[in-house]
Amino acid sequence: MLAFGYHPPRMVLTMSEPTQPDGQQPAHPPRFDERSTGQDHTGDDATTPSDQTPDRAARPVAGTPPADATVVFPAGGLTNQAGGQPPAQPPGQYPPAQQPPAQQPPGAYPPAQQPPGQYPPTAQQPAVSGPPPGAYAPGGPGIGGQPPGGAPPYGGPAGGEPPKKKKSGLLVGGLIALVVALVGALGFVALQGGDDEEDAEPVTTEEEEEEEEEPEPTVETTEPVVTPPPTEATTTVPEVVADGTVDGLFVHVEAFPAVIADGDLDSTIQRIGLAEGNNPVSSVDPVLNLCAAIPVEMPVAATVTWSMDNETLSEGAERVFATPADGNCINNNGEPFANGSYEVSFTDADGSTSGVALFSIGVATVTQEFLNDTGADLCAVEIAPSTAGFFQSFELTSGEPLVPGDSILIDMADTEHEFRGIDCADAPLESFFGSPGADPISLTSGAAIPPTTTEPPPPPQITDGELLNTDGEIGSLDVAVANGSNDEQIVIDLLLDPESNLRIATEDQSLAICGAWNVVGPLEAEMVWEFNRAVIARFPVSTEGGQVGRCIPPGGAEFDEGAYQVYLERGDVQSEVETFTVGRAQTQLAFINDTGVAVCRVGFSPNLTNWYTFFEFAESADFDESVDPGAGFTIVAPFIENDIRAFDCEGNQVSEALNIPPTDQTLNLSTGT
Repeated sequence: MLAFGYHPPRMVLTMSEPTQPDGQQPAHPPRFDERSTGQDHTGDDATTPSDQTPDRAARPVAGTPPADATVVFPAGGLTNQAGGQPPAQPPGQYPPAQQPPAQQPPGAYPPAQQPPGQYPPTAQQPAVSGPPPGAYAPGGPGIGGQPPGGAPPYGGPAGGEPPKKKKSGLLVGGLIALVVALVGALGFVALQGGDDEEDAEPVTTEEEEEEEEEPEPTVETTEPVVTPPPTEATTTVPEVVADGTVDGLFVHVEAFPAVIADGDLDSTIQRIGLAEGNNPVSSVDPVLNLCAAIPVEMPVAATVTWSMDNETLSEGAERVFATPADGNCINNNGEPFANGSYEVSFTDADGSTSGVALFSIGVATVTQEFLNDTGADLCAVEIAPSTAGFFQSFELTSGEPLVPGDSILIDMADTEHEFRGIDCADAPLESFFGSPGADPISLTSGAAIPPTTTEPPPPPQITDGELLNTDGEIGSLDVAVANGSNDEQIVIDLLLDPESNLRIATEDQSLAICGAWNVVGPLEAEMVWEFNRAVIARFPVSTEGGQVGRCIPPGGAEFDEGAYQVYLERGDVQSEVETFTVGRAQTQLAFINDTGVAVCRVGFSPNLTNWYTFFEFAESADFDESVDPGAGFTIVAPFIENDIRAFDCEGNQVSEALNIPPTDQTLNLSTGT
């Protein structure tokens, strides 16, 4: 577990240029850092960056013909799509239902309908012309696929230009009003477009002929008859004012496993543009449609540019992007896209640029941890696939800086990336190349940092006093016991069973002697074995609070006759000592308490050993808490000369008798006689 905080990221609007790998062509357009403000749709805790930063330079267009909306790009076979509009008519050409009235031949009007003062009967009526070339504005991006009539797409082998398309519900480039004066009649043709919520009204053509009767001349009339001139009626539709901007807008991108139907393009693009939260970053599944959209507060004239691995795929013609959201889709004529890193951005007529959205195809999405080990606050972390042209920027969803020691978790494509930190003065740190992995990535060195395990401090070991009072058991077996075996654990359990009646001496063969203790808490110590006052073995032992024990084998032979003792030792502190005598029978020694005080503790030791083994009367079911003066007691001892020592109930030694021979007589506790 890493000893620092984790934070989820939000994708922000800035974009800047990563380092190009060896042999990579320069980015198109030129790349450099660009940071600007804009709404970042990242959910309930979304924030709006407050720092205003320079815009990216305008994309170079010299020598590059504008791509038509229906381009099938030779580099990848990609086709631009946008909202499913009917094709616009070329300049000067009316739809079939709106043809202007045919030119009237001379004398076409009957004499009774010829307006006075107009054309003489023999004069030819002037021809009615259509709108001048170019009166229709260029259309927006088209549906995609082969243009009508089988003409080769722009940019294809024949270099032909397909017919323009116009987005449904939007008049691109303004509304056109046509006024046509007809002989002896008043007519008009109006092209109308509804808003984004309604379909456009059908284009209509009206032709009306006003008939007036010419007054008969009479000799009685002295005033001339005045015929009013024909009037012109016009229909004026206000032009769309495209004065919005794409500056710093967050670009939403989404991939689809199938080509979107033409009738669903508008609603799909609007949904994407109004979406909240971070963009998806990659897909291993086949992608047949890629769509990008921006939220639009005011209509804006802009272009959209798509790139793959920093090579431009599509740079669409300028059109008006409509509220509340608008965008563009590309497909590969029904075939899956090639694997790679795709980028998309929008540029308006003033040269302002949106953020850049990146999407990688052919690689999985992984979550990578980046550690701020720079020693300074960071306000963003920028990453980009190594083949991409721009960085994508991420910051904490809280809007707070990433403080030293904390880390940020970022979803990224499982491929090599370039990454770097951005300090809160908007200055980029050194960038590094690397691939995502299980370990955190350092923003100082770019290296993976193995996780450091912070173990909780171990609980304190038992105190010296607790160790002094730790009482164990000892026993001998006539079979060998291997260290660490199941048999050894069985013997330890048996020794510590309170129901066991253990010997302290034996005349039988002894092939293993085992010692065991119940320990009240953690303990790191040594088990020390002595034979006739000499240390013969030391073993490190430990426990977290439970059993500890071990057997000593004699190497295949029987143990020698003598006294064996075992105890736990930590530094200068020892536990209670356990004693076993080999080659001797065990006996009972009877004593009378002649010390004059109550005795609570009596120790015995074969005179061959260094230490006493004690009996606590309070721990035996055969005795009360103490043995009063004048009272007697019996203890088990090896049939050998022993030393006896007695303590009162305050822990004071009250007597000691040495070299007491084995006997069946009652002995004085104070003298051993």
